Amino acid sequence: MKKILGMGVLLVILAATLKGCGPEIVQAGRLAVPAAWTEQGPGQKTISLRAYGGDQLLRKGLFESASRRRWILILVGFYALAGLLLIRAATSGSNLLPVPKWPWVDLAWVIVGVVVFQEALSGNTSGPAPMGLLCLFDVSVCLWIWALARARGVDAKSFGLSPRRIWWQIPLGVGTALLMFPAVDWVMLTALVSAGPSSIPGELTVPVPVSCAAGVLAVALLPFAEEIVFRGFLYRLLRARWPEWISNLAVSALFAAAHDMPGSVGLARFLGSLLMCRLYERTGSLWSGLAAHATFNAILLLGPHLL
Repeated sequence: MKKILGMGVLLVILAATLKGCGPEIVQAGRLAVPAAWTEQGPGQKTISLRAYGGDQLLRKGLFESASRRRWILILVGFYALAGLLLIRAATSGSNLLPVPKWPWVDLAWVIVGVVVFQEALSGNTSGPAPMGLLCLFDVSVCLWIWALARARGVDAKSFGLSPRRIWWQIPLGVGTALLMFPAVDWVMLTALVSAGPSSIPGELTVPVPVSCAAGVLAVALLPFAEEIVFRGFLYRLLRARWPEWISNLAVSALFAAAHDMPGSVGLARFLGSLLMCRLYERTGSLWSGLAAHATFNAILLLGPHLL
């Protein structure tokens, strides 16, 4: 009974904190860091493929010659297969601890927390929430899950946050994330071929951080919070009951749906989640998946600045 009352009090405190974080709090947070870090950017960037000749290269390579298209797909497919085989070799086996086995009722607790926090946050903004508030929302969900873990007697080691052997888990996550990109490219090229020449755009509009601080939050804080939710809690809940491949597919589908990204970006999120679940299964630690997650976010969000 005491644990239930404690959880209720924590829920009210976190919801009230989110409810009270209006525009004034966001502005105060911006003033607390150097001005250069919060200098506002466009939030998105339009990249002209015509300027780089990318649209013509894709059209000529994929549609003007059937033999050339076949060789391009074979070459990219070869690198994709090589990358996936290396990932498999580096992440074979399982070191996932048998605990914790989350009961189904905890999933209901988490859903209640997410709904309450979302409602508390939605009253503060009429449009898209600023990155700071989104991070505060994710942190609130993490604290809620951590409180559930403590109520179940789950410590940081069982959760996958032990610093032991972190020195090789982080490079493993970064390396396997980079090896994953040829597979993503092969799927995207295959989708372009199936859609026809009209699918080759002349311009791409891609998201970029609205400020340096937002970029840091997107690469550092958000991956940590999402790994706690999707791998530390949801994957463990399903994995204790279902085979790895079912749990992985289910969590990855939910992960991609939660990001609400269209087309190829949503597909990249799904494939990335498949890798992060496998890393968690292989190492029993969230650090390798966190490193892979941060690498994906860094490339997707910060890469357009280089173009």
